[in-house]
This record gives sequence, C-alpha cells and structure tokens, in this order.
Amino acid sequence: MKKNKKKVVIMFLLAVISLFVLFVIISKTGFKEVHQGTIHLDNPNYICPDGTEEEDITNCK
Repeated sequence: MKKNKKKVVIMFLLAVISLFVLFVIISKTGFKEVHQGTIHLDNPNYICPDGTEEEDITNCK
C-alpha cells in the first residue's frame, strides 16, 4: 500500500511541475499574443478573426 501511495505522490508532483513549466513558457511568449493572434515564426504578422493579416493586432476589425 505504501508503494502505491508513493507512486501517486510522485505522479502528482510531476504533473504540478509540468503545469508550472507550461505556464512559464506561455508567460514568456506573451499570453495576449498566444490567444489574440496566430504567431508565425517566419512572418510576424497577425491573422485577424475576419481573415485579414495585419502587422499590429490593434488594426484588426
């Protein structure tokens, strides 16, 4: 029984650590950029909801 409890604790800690790392990555890339526009590595423009492409997300209609 103790071994199973130890495995559950280790799995829980791994899940918490991975969520923390994911949160840090999202914070560094910019939370607004991730959710408000599509990021292209080769093209820094944003894809607006109406399908047009703009350099600045504030220009989206």
